[in-house]
Formats: sequence, structure tokens, C-alpha cells
Amino acid sequence: MAIDAQDLEFRHPEAAAFLRSLTDEQAAKQPPLVLEQDGVAARYWREGGRVRCREVGASSGTGALHAFMRAAEAEFGRSLPRLEAELRSGGVPDLDAIEASIRDGLPGCGTALYAALLEAFGAELPSPPCPDCGRRMERHSRAGKTFQARMGPVRIERTYFRCRGCGVGFHQLDRTLGLEGRTAAPGAESLYAGVASSESCGQARRKLKNLAGVEVPKTTLLRHVAGIGEEMQAFERADAAAPPPAERVLLGIDGTGVPMAAREVEGVAGKQADGTAKTREAKAV
Repeated sequence: MAIDAQDLEFRHPEAAAFLRSLTDEQAAKQPPLVLEQDGVAARYWREGGRVRCREVGASSGTGALHAFMRAAEAEFGRSLPRLEAELRSGGVPDLDAIEASIRDGLPGCGTALYAALLEAFGAELPSPPCPDCGRRMERHSRAGKTFQARMGPVRIERTYFRCRGCGVGFHQLDRTLGLEGRTAAPGAESLYAGVASSESCGQARRKLKNLAGVEVPKTTLLRHVAGIGEEMQAFERADAAAPPPAERVLLGIDGTGVPMAAREVEGVAGKQADGTAKTREAKAV
């Protein structure tokens, strides 16, 4: 948990003094301050009228690393002894099967690390101002969200903020990450669009599985590809409906004769009666 500034021996008292000097409106707009000293990074912000502090390394990095290690143990705890036994069996090892087994286990480790990092980041976000009245919003509840990433589905728990006066509420982490109302991260949508744009849904799913190690449900892939197509059509319609520019510049090129000295037109065919030239052509734009 974050520690109240008054109960903590601050490494950066100037940060606490600065945050205390802000008005409530200024504090709502002020992003957290991240400062480092002696290899320890700390995040400072103001919430509920008080200055808060959290050691970034202790809360985010270690927790995320532990989540990754737990996921790795769960994914590979049973498969690694089998793979080691196959390599020592004396026969020709099936390298493709070994690679596939390791690759298929890595996304689970990655999504656990991803979720831990996002949850730690979300826990440190200060209470946002209400978009309607500007009043400081309060933490109301927590709820889970699953979204698709390049590595597969990621499950996170995040806080729902609500304005006591207006009743307006939203998940601040979703809004900060650009995931509000979305069920896929931009990287996953790009991956789906790149694979499914030139192949059938079934072929696209097989390619995602073979090349990226990601298994995507057919309905999920169809829904996201259809959404991307609608966005592209809307962009094309808007571009076609755009009015022409008010001014246009037309470019043309022409040639003209430039008088030259006799020595500079020696051997040049021209329009004189004797076939000689007095000018040479120059291009003008």
C-alpha cells in the first residue's frame, strides 16, 4: 500500500512540499512525480488532500517478477522434466516438438508479467477529476477485465472510480491505457489485421498458432477484423467527402531558346537557313 507522506522519512522532501503547495484543481492535473536516489525510485502524488508515496522498485518490479516466476513454474514445472528426459533418451530428439512445447508455455508467462505490471501501474494512479464537475473522484469498487494481447488473453483487476456528486464513473486504468470499451490491445489488433487481411479466418487462426503461438477463438478474430474493416471504411468515406483545397497550384514545363555565344553552339543543329543555331533550349517550370 501507499504510505502517507507524514509517516514516512522522505528521501525527497522537496517533492512532498511541492505537492502540498498545489491547489486541489492543480493537484488533479499534476501527474505523479517519479524520483530516484541511491538506486531506489519512488512515486509521489497527492490524493484525498494528502501526499502519498510508493517505492516503485519494491511494489512494481518485485511483484511483477514474482508473478512471472510463479507462471513459469506452473507452465514448465511438469513439461521440463519430460523434455530433459527426451533429450537424454539416446535417440534423435524431436527438436520441433521441444521448441513448440517451450513456445506454447511462454505466452502464459508473458501474460502474467504483463498483468502484474499493469495492475501495479493502475494501483499507483491518483484519483482523477470528474470530467463533468471537476470534483475529485473516489475509489468505488474493483472489477476484472480480460483483453487480447499479442501473447494471448490478459486478465487484470482494476479500480472503478466514481464521482459522489455527479454519479459519473469509469475505470481509470482502462482510460489511461486506451483500452476503454476495447477488448484487444493495439498490438493484437495489428497482428489480427495483418494475418486475416489476405486469408480466410481458419487459415489466419492456424498461422497465428504456428507463427506466434497464440490461439485466438474464431469469433474473437472475426469480431476484431470486422471492427477494423468498419474503421477503414469510415476513414475512406471521410476522406472522399473532404472538400477540395481552396487553392491549387498547377505545375507545367516548357522550353525556350536562350541566346548563346558562337563557340557554345558549334555543331548544334538549329533553325537558321544554313542549319546552324544561335540559341540553345532551356527548360522552365
